[in-house]
This record gives sequence, C-alpha cells and structure tokens, in this order.
Amino acid sequence: MDPVVVVARMQAQPGKAPLLEQAACALVAPSVAEPGCMTYELYRCPEREGALMFFERWRSREALENHLRQPHLKAFMETASKLLEGQISVSIWEKIDGASHVPS
Repeated sequence: MDPVVVVARMQAQPGKAPLLEQAACALVAPSVAEPGCMTYELYRCPEREGALMFFERWRSREALENHLRQPHLKAFMETASKLLEGQISVSIWEKIDGASHVPS
C-alpha cells in the first residue's frame, strides 16, 4: 500500500476566519491519533485572510477512507459549512516512485 497525500483548501466567509481556524485546529489532534495518519498539518495563507489548508499524509487509501468516516471530521464539516465561502477543495496525490529527495 502506497501512502497518499491530501491537500484540502478552504476560505472563510468575511469575518468568520477566527471561527473557522478554531474549528480546524480542533480537528488536528484527533486526526493525528488515527491509525495510518503520518502527517496532519494546518496552514494559513498570510496573503489571504481566512484561507486555510490542510496537508495530510496517510499510510494508505484505506486509512484515509477511515478518516473520512470519523465523528470528529463529520462534526468539523458541519461546523465549517456555516463558516465557509464556497466549498472545500480537496485533492488526493500519490507519490511517483523514484521522484523524491530528502535533504540531509
């Protein structure tokens, strides 16, 4: 099973950035504790207020699918739906064999 990377981008409605960020931050700890989670990081864009991005690495597609069924993710999605401008943009990535380098 190959690891998968998920990039999830979202934009808060005007004035809702602190609430969306708070809800997103609360999602990190329970997600990191899930089996198969390798990385679960939240970023904000310094150039666009209210723009957030999750960067996630999962050991397998199965681990990711299990994450999508978790109550904490469902609760976040319900809260976020009231705070988002538009939809969350999610893309899933697979590593190309032989095309990586880890700096020493």
